[in-house]
Amino acid sequence: MSDRSAQERGRIGDALSASLPKSLVDYAEAHPAANQWMWTAGLLAVFIVVETFFERGGYLPSTSYAEPSLVLGVFTRIGPQLAGAALLAGAVLIAFGRLSSSWLVLQNGRQVRWFVVGIAATVSWPLATMGYNYYFDQAYVAERVLLVALVPLLYVRPVFIYPYLLVAYPMMWQIDIPSLSAGAALLHKTHLLRVLDLFAAALLVHAVTGRRSTRDFVFLICCLIGAIYWLPAWTKWQLDWLSYGHLYRMPLAAHAHGWLSALDPRTVVEFSQAIVQLTVPMQIFVLVAESACLVMLWRRGVTVLLLVTLSVFHVGVFILYGYLFWTWILLNLALASLLLGAQKTDGWQIYGGHRVVLGAALVLLGTYWASPSALGWYDTRLSYTYRYEVIGDSGERYTLPVRFFEPYGDVFTMSNFGYLTPTHKMLVFPYGTTRVRAIADALNDATTAAQIFALEETIGRARYLPDRSATFYEFIVRYLANYNAHNDRMYTLGALGAPPQFWSSTQDRAYTGQEPIREVVVFEVTTLFDETQLADIRKIKLAQLAVPSGADAR
Repeated sequence: MSDRSAQERGRIGDALSASLPKSLVDYAEAHPAANQWMWTAGLLAVFIVVETFFERGGYLPSTSYAEPSLVLGVFTRIGPQLAGAALLAGAVLIAFGRLSSSWLVLQNGRQVRWFVVGIAATVSWPLATMGYNYYFDQAYVAERVLLVALVPLLYVRPVFIYPYLLVAYPMMWQIDIPSLSAGAALLHKTHLLRVLDLFAAALLVHAVTGRRSTRDFVFLICCLIGAIYWLPAWTKWQLDWLSYGHLYRMPLAAHAHGWLSALDPRTVVEFSQAIVQLTVPMQIFVLVAESACLVMLWRRGVTVLLLVTLSVFHVGVFILYGYLFWTWILLNLALASLLLGAQKTDGWQIYGGHRVVLGAALVLLGTYWASPSALGWYDTRLSYTYRYEVIGDSGERYTLPVRFFEPYGDVFTMSNFGYLTPTHKMLVFPYGTTRVRAIADALNDATTAAQIFALEETIGRARYLPDRSATFYEFIVRYLANYNAHNDRMYTLGALGAPPQFWSSTQDRAYTGQEPIREVVVFEVTTLFDETQLADIRKIKLAQLAVPSGADAR
């Protein structure tokens, strides 16, 4: 414990230090490996508690989202006893611990400050500028202002990370209320919030013990990012993904979901055929980059190279799929910059030797603490999408872009609504993906609509759920009814809005508020690529719903 002085510890740190057996202190100083493993394990345990507190406390019931302010809902959700205990503990740690420490007290505090504040600003951008929530008919103005105001306050003092998380989580969770999709609409926000949770945990450890080191915080960030990419690699190895080799179908499925909609389908087909020869090199590149994250902490150069390589990988995914994980790109580059910047000072002892073993173990166990997503599948020639038409008061028909439903735009672009379809079984999930090799192989031999429909009956899965369908249709009607009621004053931040995660647009006559909406029609569309052309082979009207307009909508 030689890296701490009595002045740095504070009274709580002094008491803890005095209570430790001298033999334990001597052992930790004589065995640096055991010392690091113990501190890392302790921080990980605190992180799990902190993340659970903010994540669950911020997941509010729908009744809270119907109110103008979400902050009060958080305290109601947490409960008066737990909220009171948390406030009391914070007051004690400010008075007798180190919770009010400045950034410069921490090891490499300047670099860590820019990293943490940068991540907070990255999270604030999409949350503070997301569209008006017409479903709940709320703007959450106070929360938007707080998300912006707390970023400079966090720059002044790290303790502001706690109120920041109390506001950020309920703002994020509104995208999942009601739960319309099991897709990945929250991925680009949740992982960055976990980085901030990890810092909140590290600051709490510092507040209690007075320990200035930020080594374990940076070490666990590397492990967190490694776990995010390693699990998809492991999933692909389990699927024998390398032997399938149909990545050129990615832009075709994405086109059916609205990506590259400005291009004629024939142009998209030509583009997909042009990259056929690149399929195997692309697959090898992805597997090597993701798998190497298991040994991310081998050398500083390896870590930085991987972070940059993975950012390039995301750019490629955007071109092919329309998936823009821009927040992950910024996180990777910010961490690379942090590691390189700290090299100019004393850096962190997080590389090589026993640290590689510890890092690999934490990456492998990431499923239990980092909540990574198993992003691995086969790309097929088939897609199911859901499209919307609205009929105005004049009787005119318009196409309703899926991004119209902000802040639920990513949810509607993903289009994971198979539970709406009662008329047939389904073979694939959004963007033409499946994890069942037998289905993927069967679809390789199906090039006609009749063959597809026969496969649906024999090996497809019925996904229709009446209750979830009713929730979905209630959402559509309520959202559009509230939009009608506010049609005289549009709620939008325009160019200030952050880039979406899933990109989509339409070239049809789009509805942009030309007139009140009288009816909305929901279609399910099946699209097939037969290796020569991309075409819609089926269009089913699932529902035609009346939408209240004007005063009737209130």
